[in-house]
Amino acid sequence: MINVSILAIPIALAGNASVMLGYVLQKKAIVKMDPIEKTKLKKNIRNFLTNPIWLTGLFLTLLSTVASIFAYAYGNIVLVASINGSGLMFLSIFSYFILKEKLNLKEVISFILIIIGVVLSGLFSSKTNTQSTVDEFWSLFTFRTSVLFQFSLLFVALILLIVEFSLNLNPAYSGIPNTLTAGIFMSLAVITMKGWSIYFSTPIHIDLTDYKFWLLGGLNTFLANIATILMQISYQKAKALVTVPIYHSSVLLFPTIYAALFLKEWVNISTQSKIYLSFSLSLIIFGILFLVVLKRKNEKSENE
Repeated sequence: MINVSILAIPIALAGNASVMLGYVLQKKAIVKMDPIEKTKLKKNIRNFLTNPIWLTGLFLTLLSTVASIFAYAYGNIVLVASINGSGLMFLSIFSYFILKEKLNLKEVISFILIIIGVVLSGLFSSKTNTQSTVDEFWSLFTFRTSVLFQFSLLFVALILLIVEFSLNLNPAYSGIPNTLTAGIFMSLAVITMKGWSIYFSTPIHIDLTDYKFWLLGGLNTFLANIATILMQISYQKAKALVTVPIYHSSVLLFPTIYAALFLKEWVNISTQSKIYLSFSLSLIIFGILFLVVLKRKNEKSENE
């Protein structure tokens, strides 16, 4: 087993700043475009590829993906996914100055709760500082219960999509099921990225003849692209300060649960640390729910 490098922390932080700025720029561009769902595919593609602000956001998002590969190569899922939650701070700053989205005191409190949970989670998950080899990861990844968990998430994602596009949702909740679906797809992408990133750990040992390298990389790319497309739709349906926290918090929670249950990242930590980790994750969930409730109240007040 390989000790986790401290390099995972600054790399993950830099990646977060890049992706959050990218999301904000994409949101800024998309709100001025024709509705994605009502526009033909060719015109949608042209709208995206001819918009310099959206393309800049895409570049920053892709740059963050490179950072994530090396962050996961040096750190485990629990540590890096927890650090990724710090991006909420960058999001609030960028959204306030670029998108001119207002912040009230209660929303700030919800951000603080989420950030405290993220910091505590990162602190105690750093004790799980070991990584698996590619073969060890593959064995755990393809185990029966692991595969069942992955398909269960996909089934939940399907239900959420049906809720989003088949039911007449209250405007206050519009975009939230779709955002959670995007979070599920990106969570599965994070899991496959963890396995793929092991090839890039020190020393780099990429084997182009290893089918696992191509399969994990291909699955990661496919799942991440689906998540990105779904988020483009969410940007048009709800505020970035609501969709992105829900998205990134789900991308924190689902992979963390998976890592604890199937990748054995919590095996070598004490019961006390497990309790602290569970508390920190619960704090993040509470912060998310608080934020969603506030969104509904704010939308209702504006409509009145």
